[in-house]
Amino acid sequence: MTPPLTTREASLAAAVAALGLLALFGPALEQPTHYQAFADPRTFAGIPRALDVLSNLAFALWGLIGLWQLGRLPENTIPAAQSLGARMFFRGLIATAIGSAWYHWQPGDAGLVVDRLCMVWAFAGLALATVVALAAGLVRRHSRALG
Repeated sequence: MTPPLTTREASLAAAVAALGLLALFGPALEQPTHYQAFADPRTFAGIPRALDVLSNLAFALWGLIGLWQLGRLPENTIPAAQSLGARMFFRGLIATAIGSAWYHWQPGDAGLVVDRLCMVWAFAGLALATVVALAAGLVRRHSRALG
């Protein structure tokens, strides 16, 4: 017999379900008309909205560092699906840096879509890695209870 979910696990599942239902059936959120008025309107070295554009270098840097660190891990250190999620997350960070820099360089609706899709890529990788880690913990907990 499988042990019941802990309060923490049940709370997490309920929160995920509630957020999913809100995303599917909740009201649409309109973009404010002033949304594309950025924090830094200045040009530096020919780069428009320079600080908004250049701030994306941090995402690219951490994406590269993350991929490098994952590449250094001995094989089978983490489950394959979790490794896939982590690689997807770090590649998503690099894509976010590119998509967001492009959007901030020349703001527009198409660039905003690309910017957000790149973020979704990173979030999906993070979610996959997290779910796999949680599932691995559940499997260990349940196997100890059964064994």
